[in-house]
Amino acid sequence: MTLIVYGVNAVKEALKNNQNIEKIYIDFNRVKKEKYKEIIDLANLLKIPLQKTKKSYIDKLTKTSKNQGICAIISKINFIDYRKLIENIAKKKSYGLILDSITDPQNLGLIIRSLVAFKGEGLILNKKNSPPINEIVIKSSSGSIFHTNISKVENFENVIKVAKSLKLKIYALETGGKDIRKFKINLPALFIVGSEGKGVSKELIKCSDEILTIPMDDKIPSLNVACATSILCWEVFKNF
Repeated sequence: MTLIVYGVNAVKEALKNNQNIEKIYIDFNRVKKEKYKEIIDLANLLKIPLQKTKKSYIDKLTKTSKNQGICAIISKINFIDYRKLIENIAKKKSYGLILDSITDPQNLGLIIRSLVAFKGEGLILNKKNSPPINEIVIKSSSGSIFHTNISKVENFENVIKVAKSLKLKIYALETGGKDIRKFKINLPALFIVGSEGKGVSKELIKCSDEILTIPMDDKIPSLNVACATSILCWEVFKNF
């Protein structure tokens, strides 16, 4: 399955991180503009075909006019085995995310952006209950998806077993837990985040060493999952 990545930042990050780019299309009216120079130079260095074309053709390819006049065709997204990801987290004394039934692609992209911004090592998705890695995810991550490690699994049971065998702490972000602002987070760790509607599943709650909660004003019943995960990642980042 091919993907179309569009926008200056997303295309640039795909180039920088050795993604499987087959071809780049650029609006011929923008070729000489400064902010496109790095992309053009990288494409030439990596010998990736770069075709100048009309903006209307790029709009047709990307199905949006908000593409900044540039897009790249990617043959596939690189995934990592969950065991390797957990080993990397353990070795670096870092952290990663388990996303439990996060199905909205825009939320997924925003979560990835926060994870990368706050030095997370990667995330683990359930194949059945997560969105495909598509153009929406890539665009909403602003290209940061190319700076992280993503694993897809059939279920989280083996993930938890491997993580615990390597002495990772397992934390769930859920209501009714300990105040995340006051809790001493120990790394390496995996943090489980559930959907806004369902929260973290009971099975994963049982596997967790601690439940952590973001305190809020009573006027607000809940946060969007991308907002909550951004706060979580910031709190973990303070441990580095």
